[in-house]
Formats: sequence, structure tokens, C-alpha cells
Amino acid sequence: MVELKDAPEKKLEDLIGELDRPDIVIVEGYKNDNHPKIEIINNPLQPSTFMFTKLSNVVALICDTRIVEYSQLQFKKNEIKKIVQFILNYK
Repeated sequence: MVELKDAPEKKLEDLIGELDRPDIVIVEGYKNDNHPKIEIINNPLQPSTFMFTKLSNVVALICDTRIVEYSQLQFKKNEIKKIVQFILNYK
């Protein structure tokens, strides 16, 4: 990790372009970029913080409580093997 100080943040596609042909890239942040996302919801009682209501590229949720407003795939936090399989098999 490199601290940017006053330098502008690099674009995600530029950072990925610096990698040597990765099989998979998992990213924290860059939520407004146009890449598939898995949203982790820690507090289901605060729907105003949900990103899937604002973004069209959330492909799954991780939350220990079922979110009825979300009709796609949902995982509980302890379903590690299922989450990994989903990521590895995604497109």
C-alpha cells in the first residue's frame, strides 16, 4: 500500500493494468467505478447506507439478515466457501 498524500488517486483500470495477468482481482473501494460488486451489509437496519439501491452492478450481498428489497444472490457472512465459489465462477 502506498500513501498518496496530495497526489490524485489512480484509476482502478490503471492499477489493474499494472498487474501481470491476474486470474482474479478483489478490490476494496472504487464503489462508483463500473465493475461487478459484492456489497457487505453490516447494519441491515440502515437502508439509507445500502449501495445496491444506488448502483446497478451489485451482483450479490453478504449480510447475516435477509434483505427483502434485494432479489439477487445473498450470502451470510459465515458462508465463506459459497462466497469463494461464487467469486471464482463469476462470468
